[in-house]
Amino acid sequence: MKLSIITINLNNRDGLQKTVESVLAQTWRDFEYIVIDGGSTDGSADYLARQSSELTYWVSEKDRGIYQAMNKGIEKATGEYLLFLNSGDYLAGNGILEKVQTQLTGEGIIYGNLTLVKLDGTIETKEYPDHLTLSFVWEQSLPHPASFIRRDLFDRLGKYNEKARITADWQFFMLALFCLGTDYKHLKQEITVFNLNGIGNDPQNLKRIVREKGGFFSPKILLVAMVDSVHTARWLSQLSVVGCRLSVFPAYANKGFHPDIPGWVKKIGSIGTFRRIDRLIVSVQKRINPDYYSKRLARVIRKIKPDVVHSMETQGAGYLVAEARKRFRDKSSFPKWWHSNWGSDIYLFGRLAEHRDRIREVLEHCDYYSCEVQRDVDLALKFGFRGTVLPVYPSGGGLKAELLERLRKETVATSRRKLIMLKGYQGWAGRALVGIRSLERCADVLKGYTVVIYCNSQGTDIKIAAELLSQSTGIEVKLLPANTPNEEILAYHGQARISIGLSISDAISTSLLEAMAMGSFPIQSDTSCAKEWITDGISGLIVPPEDPEIIEQAIRRALSDDDLVDTAAGINEQKIKKDADYDKLKELTIQSYFKIYKQSNS
Repeated sequence: MKLSIITINLNNRDGLQKTVESVLAQTWRDFEYIVIDGGSTDGSADYLARQSSELTYWVSEKDRGIYQAMNKGIEKATGEYLLFLNSGDYLAGNGILEKVQTQLTGEGIIYGNLTLVKLDGTIETKEYPDHLTLSFVWEQSLPHPASFIRRDLFDRLGKYNEKARITADWQFFMLALFCLGTDYKHLKQEITVFNLNGIGNDPQNLKRIVREKGGFFSPKILLVAMVDSVHTARWLSQLSVVGCRLSVFPAYANKGFHPDIPGWVKKIGSIGTFRRIDRLIVSVQKRINPDYYSKRLARVIRKIKPDVVHSMETQGAGYLVAEARKRFRDKSSFPKWWHSNWGSDIYLFGRLAEHRDRIREVLEHCDYYSCEVQRDVDLALKFGFRGTVLPVYPSGGGLKAELLERLRKETVATSRRKLIMLKGYQGWAGRALVGIRSLERCADVLKGYTVVIYCNSQGTDIKIAAELLSQSTGIEVKLLPANTPNEEILAYHGQARISIGLSISDAISTSLLEAMAMGSFPIQSDTSCAKEWITDGISGLIVPPEDPEIIEQAIRRALSDDDLVDTAAGINEQKIKKDADYDKLKELTIQSYFKIYKQSNS
């Protein structure tokens, strides 16, 4: 049997008759029809008795609510798919099931559209999206009376939660889609006419709906992170759309909070107005008791009892959480631990003797792991990680499509641009000075170009090297202030023919993604996993970070080959849309927290 239709009813004889008649009038009848009545006293049972020859099964007896009634129907159903059509709702035409039955092709949930009958009698069509996000289902759910649910999902997830009076079907969809990861399909046609007079649409039930949703998903999350980082602020801003209760604890004791961290996030252990005094206190505490900070974090964890502790970055946050965990005698009482790798956390530091054991301690004890590149997944496994690997994607929060679209309108073809961007990081990892030396070697082909150096451009070494580059080559060199707004840097990438980023270690450089998004041809060091985003010689050039001769050759090629840079711009724009879109990455973040919370509370 391909399909079972289940109707529940309580004292709605007229609505029941309308529903039953719409089912029995179908031109395709290879289905079973089950009706569960809750002991109605309005003649519904008598009506069902008269229709009994047309029904596969029916019963009229008291129950504890609509979801127990549905569960009774599930127990009797033998179809591959189940359709729940409550009394008062009816199929949108006599040929609906004949059209649909050929499209029941194995997906876990197959859903169509609804025709809504409002309280004033007006009618409108409610269309649903082809792609479902947790944010959408959180707000709007799926059309239960127009959804064909594969029967085995109830075996795997259990039947409807009878403790929920209004939202059990929504809860089931959330679990099926975002914990189980079931596949789905949208049928672009009206399946059911749905009356908006049920309990789920009664304004008096709004508080109960909010309460039931909160009881289902409202995780307490403690983020241990570099609180002065814009990347932390962007990460937190992704979580405003669902019921997460967020606290953030500084990975480093003497750091203030970034101004972009949302105000609704609870900030724990912040440096106050008198920052010098606060730092002095921290310094004294460290001398008296070097372990005081991990003890403090352990106390915070015991006090707020988070469902998830999420450490973002290893050498500060990861090590700190590992030390705090040691202070729990009963390790089973420690919350689920999600650790996120940033940049060079294990690629570079994992090769250093003083860090190897500490990295291994983090990865052996955390339950979930995320990072930006597949390279770091492989390294984590070598360091002993045996938990759940979460989706691999940039941790910087992605790029907003509407912003990119607006900025791209101001750009011209890459081959017509006369600007070169150079990322200005110089230090233990950054190699901006090598980039400056490489540009100097290209002086003969740089006439008419301007070099823009951004990020950390106020360092004395970079300032001196930039001025000497301008003197020796005669080209204009512009230094952007270190606090230049991100939108302004994106706009510069949109004016650049080439964007150069060099370091001896990184994961996915945000500047690489920004260059790709804005059509600037990327020249990126081979230590940053650029090969997971660009194809060397086609959509960018990948170079060793400390070889000015090879970097010079790459710059010369990018300056002389118009077809190369223009073709790369198109390829990279599509890559960014596919894998670095802000809304897509936000959805992955929310889904990850949802999975961790539901798995730890199952």
